Amino acid sequence: MIWHSVLTLATDFLPLLPPPEIPIFGSSGAKIKRLAQGGFSAETKQTLDNIKQTLERYDYEMKDVVKCTVILTDIKSSPEFNNIYRKAFASPYPARTTFAVESLALDAQVEIECIAAK
Repeated sequence: MIWHSVLTLATDFLPLLPPPEIPIFGSSGAKIKRLAQGGFSAETKQTLDNIKQTLERYDYEMKDVVKCTVILTDIKSSPEFNNIYRKAFASPYPARTTFAVESLALDAQVEIECIAAK
């Protein structure tokens, strides 16, 4: 079982979105109460895997994601992030906003929130 303390399915917000959309807020590379080991790449892969598992739990797939907001602690990590992101999604890729912040919860290096729609 994946621990999702920073991954929240925002079912309380679903009435605000036209059905059948599903928002996922604040997914990081946390697995079993700690960040994935192996640095930025491992965290990014785990973050996307956490999103995939949450979507599947509600009968959605990665191809249903229409928008992602990506938060990095180092914007220079963008090229590495892009390589991993391209493998998680197929073209046409979800719309995306990416920005950097000074720090994230759990000292994560990446956090992703997304919206999926069928």
